[in-house]
Amino acid sequence: MLGRRCLLGLFWAGLGAGVVLGQEAKILYQGKLAEAGAPANGTYSMLFVLYDSGESGAGKAIGNPVNLPSVEVQQGAFAATLDFGPLAFDGSRRFLEISVRPVGEGGAMTLLTPRQE
Repeated sequence: MLGRRCLLGLFWAGLGAGVVLGQEAKILYQGKLAEAGAPANGTYSMLFVLYDSGESGAGKAIGNPVNLPSVEVQQGAFAATLDFGPLAFDGSRRFLEISVRPVGEGGAMTLLTPRQE
């Protein structure tokens, strides 16, 4: 059960790989995921939601949420290509909210805080 696992996420964005051309606004997001203080390993479902506020529970969601049902995590490291739609990035500050759950486990996803700018 996820509630007993105590997931901790440490993330950073790989913005050097970002592309905003025409109808695409993709970014390559690279992160690290730890479980019980050790690097996580396995396959995780991940949900990424972009907000206009860094405060959890506040702000407006921007663009389309990105639900990735199968992200491989090896020695804590993972990468995901995210596309929130063509209007998501207009020069304003944006904050990424991430929720995770090991594949094959039921229940709610674990929300990782704080949101990442």
